Amino acid sequence: MKSETEISVTPSKLRTDIFESIYDCVNTHSVKHLSWGGVPLILDVQTANLLKTVYEALSQVNKDKFKRSIQKSRQSFVTVVDFCWKTVS
Repeated sequence: MKSETEISVTPSKLRTDIFESIYDCVNTHSVKHLSWGGVPLILDVQTANLLKTVYEALSQVNKDKFKRSIQKSRQSFVTVVDFCWKTVS
């Protein structure tokens, strides 16, 4: 697996609408390249499905918080992913 500094993605493949990318990743069964201000991250299908499942189980108030958190920054996104994995494990 490549480290973060070795990930080479063309700018046209980077997605900035993180929430839409989660659903797109699940629906197309393909990885997505995400970006927060140029900081890339690869979203795999299993993680995208986890985020989608957790999101759909939340109340409307928490759905809004969830969306804001994953869009805020890469670190915030990673924190939400870690929380989701710990919750379902």
